[in-house]
Amino acid sequence: METNKPVLLVVDDDNMIIKIINHSLSKHYEIVSFTDMRKAMQALANGLTPDLFIIDLQIKNDTGIELIKFIKSFDAYFPEQILCLSADNDQSSISAVFNAGAFDYLKKPFNPRELKLRLDRMRHRHQLITMCALPVEATPYTTVSNISQTA
Repeated sequence: METNKPVLLVVDDDNMIIKIINHSLSKHYEIVSFTDMRKAMQALANGLTPDLFIIDLQIKNDTGIELIKFIKSFDAYFPEQILCLSADNDQSSISAVFNAGAFDYLKKPFNPRELKLRLDRMRHRHQLITMCALPVEATPYTTVSNISQTA
């Protein structure tokens, strides 16, 4: 992918949801989408490296929980990169999503503007965490200004 836009992996078995996401976010994100969770897992295993994920909780005969756990098995990904979508709004489903390692949860139907705002917030948070995780020469006198100078 030859773009400066962040890569967004969308996994949802509803083609209409994928179309809505493509229409509302393609200006800001390079979108890679799958309607089949197993194909998404294979793409990740083969080296696809998205910046953010949108995962449907129920994907045909699979569960988004399984995909979240698979994503988390890669050391390169953090919870703040994963948003789960679902028509299901019961507390046990929401808890399962967060316990699996997702950062955010949005109920279907969703407002595309709200989805973009949530993704932007997640991306910003991930950038801050990544920036703070850069190696810093540790001294007893390391300060925030020292850290920002080395980053």
